[in-house]
Amino acid sequence: MLLEDHPIFRSALRAMLEHGGHEIVAESDDNRMALRLVERSRPNVVMLDLSMPSLDSLVVARNLRQTSVSVKILLVSAGEEEADVIEALEASHADGYLTKHDLPRDLFDAIEALRRGRRYLSYSLRQTSVSRGGRCF
Repeated sequence: MLLEDHPIFRSALRAMLEHGGHEIVAESDDNRMALRLVERSRPNVVMLDLSMPSLDSLVVARNLRQTSVSVKILLVSAGEEEADVIEALEASHADGYLTKHDLPRDLFDAIEALRRGRRYLSYSLRQTSVSRGGRCF
């Protein structure tokens, strides 16, 4: 499931994922639809843009976690600041964090990790305290 407010980026993600053999069961540009879409479509993974205008994405992620424990949540953001990443992961209880600066193969790696029950951290963040015993990963 894709939650992304930029139509071109959402469409590109959809095309790339479908080309890679993944099924997009739902998508929206409005976070207020997230819970309803998860209940209706039962996705394995929710890709959630951190900068959605309609409703705070961290609140949405927490609500998704409370209502659907099995869904894996991948936060997607242009942000790479270590403190912001730690805050987002702790506040959301998400399973992974991918930056919009990562390569397409990183997206597939992230989804595969989450589907296997592992956490995922963007390649560019792996050498930070987020992955070296930081407070959340």
